[in-house]
Amino acid sequence: MDPLSRLPLECLQHILQVLDHDDSLTTLANLLTMNKYIASVVLPYLYRDPYRLAFHEEKRGYDLQWYRTTTYESLTRMLLGRLPAVSLSKGLTLALTIDPAESSTPIAKSSLDYLAHIRHFSTPAQDSWEHHLLTTEMPLHQLSYIQSDEFDQIYQSQPFTPSYAAYYRTKEKLIQKYYRTVICLDALWCLPDPILEQLQSFTIPVRYIKRYRETVGRFRSLESIQFAMSQAFDEPFYSDTDAGIKRPHNDQVLQDMVQFVLEHLRIFKGQLKSIRCFDDGVWNWMDWKSIDRMELDFFRLLPPIDKPTHIGKNNWRRFSAHPQSTDVTQVQEFSSKAMHESWQDIIPNNQSILQRFRSLKRLDLSDFLAGTFDWAVQEKRELEWAGGIMTSDINQVGRGSLASGEAQLPAHRIHCLVPLERVYIKRQTVTCVNDIDDIAFAFSETLKRFWVSADLPLL
Repeated sequence: MDPLSRLPLECLQHILQVLDHDDSLTTLANLLTMNKYIASVVLPYLYRDPYRLAFHEEKRGYDLQWYRTTTYESLTRMLLGRLPAVSLSKGLTLALTIDPAESSTPIAKSSLDYLAHIRHFSTPAQDSWEHHLLTTEMPLHQLSYIQSDEFDQIYQSQPFTPSYAAYYRTKEKLIQKYYRTVICLDALWCLPDPILEQLQSFTIPVRYIKRYRETVGRFRSLESIQFAMSQAFDEPFYSDTDAGIKRPHNDQVLQDMVQFVLEHLRIFKGQLKSIRCFDDGVWNWMDWKSIDRMELDFFRLLPPIDKPTHIGKNNWRRFSAHPQSTDVTQVQEFSSKAMHESWQDIIPNNQSILQRFRSLKRLDLSDFLAGTFDWAVQEKRELEWAGGIMTSDINQVGRGSLASGEAQLPAHRIHCLVPLERVYIKRQTVTCVNDIDDIAFAFSETLKRFWVSADLPLL
């Protein structure tokens, strides 16, 4: 027996958790080949989130796009090969079949149940799936199928939008593109269908939103949803462009999305924590303000975050949907990086959100408005003018007296100043010298590191 197999299960799992956290795909894959016992322990980590980007990054000596496309294709074909043939559409079956005389897909079978370990099914951009499933020229049996009356009926039932179809000069190219798009959407439906009960995060193509509304009761583990549109089938919901060709079903799609969320909240109260309505690779042709508005409407359906310790890109929209009712007493970190909207637009009770974060220790900012830290300067000056002690709750700052036994506390704790220790300013497009001076003065009691533009330390 190898030394690794002799380790207690808890120790082995801890090692695998570290490798999983570091996205060490190669090491995890190598462990999979050691023996059946190790493989059974490794599988849940290796296939927990099989489409995560870090598992498909560039290898030295390979072209990034080629390598990523190849690994996605291999993974998708392998997983589809684990499904019963009867669950696959005709077009998808043909795409997986090398020889039309074969009755099954050419995937080598294995006793390992990969699908059982998937918890996150967040796929690549929907419109790029064709490159992850079909990387070669179409063989004759596929060409024959897409030229048939049977396939023409499929196209006529839900064709491309007029604006998207206009990209293709010939019907032949249009139909080939349609076939690739449809079978990839079919794969997005077939792959997760057997494992909906175990998924914690999931990308839902809005083209299939009605189907998923009918099966919402199966999503008992779901915590995060991403609604993915396809530019090929869906016009922008709120765009003023191409108004004459907007599809009337868009309003119904939105209603179905809302009803899916409401029904899930009713059945699995408190389970759902995050909703995203765009994918960076697909929705960037839409108006960002419209997308933000759509997401904010969804997050208002969810309850506030429960006592967050950090606020940033991953939970900002949920926080901004409930800025007044969120308990922020334990927030120690705030980052404004990668936020599309201005975080300073949120002013609950006419108070800066930074002023409400009374336990804040770390601050990562990109752009911010002049005078952002006026409140902190005022608090510090009031303390100096009074020559005494300041007390505060989450919404109020005032003066008080020192209680018995508090003399040993740090100064910032006694005075209830925000205990900010680290400030990182990545860009300085609207930041002025006065703001830098304000930060240095207001948080002088606790500030340990102060960086501007990532490589220029001020203190």
